[in-house]
Amino acid sequence: AYQGLMKAKEDLHLPVKYVEATDENSFDPLLRSFASKTGADKYDLIIAVGMAQVDALKKVAKQFPDKKFAIIDAQVD
Repeated sequence: AYQGLMKAKEDLHLPVKYVEATDENSFDPLLRSFASKTGADKYDLIIAVGMAQVDALKKVAKQFPDKKFAIIDAQVD
């Protein structure tokens, strides 16, 4: 996932920010932090990696219905 992100950054000239959670309790606040950015600091797409983030992604996505979220290696209905 990280290599793909860096390739997209280079090939498509996309601004990206990568963070790695220190534990499962960090998923929710990190996703919320990305989703709450506005103006020049906002992110058009927030990508979570791994099935351990499914619950946090569902929770945060409901709170930010105008944001776009994706997840790698899992499925969210």
